Amino acid sequence: MQGENDDWIDPEVLERFNDLAGNVTGKSLVMAPLGQDCLIAYLNEQQRREINRFVKHKFESQAGS
Repeated sequence: MQGENDDWIDPEVLERFNDLAGNVTGKSLVMAPLGQDCLIAYLNEQQRREINRFVKHKFESQAGS
């Protein structure tokens, strides 16, 4: 249907990706909530802290990561 917005992301997909990639890279998915939207990044803890110094919407580590 035109005009309908069914955009969504399955959190389980992100969690599985995070588990697989984090074991190898030391990085994890972090999210900055923007109301109904969010920003997603793939950072280590030091990178997350550094970028949060410069942005309005702070990136948060996700549970289980």
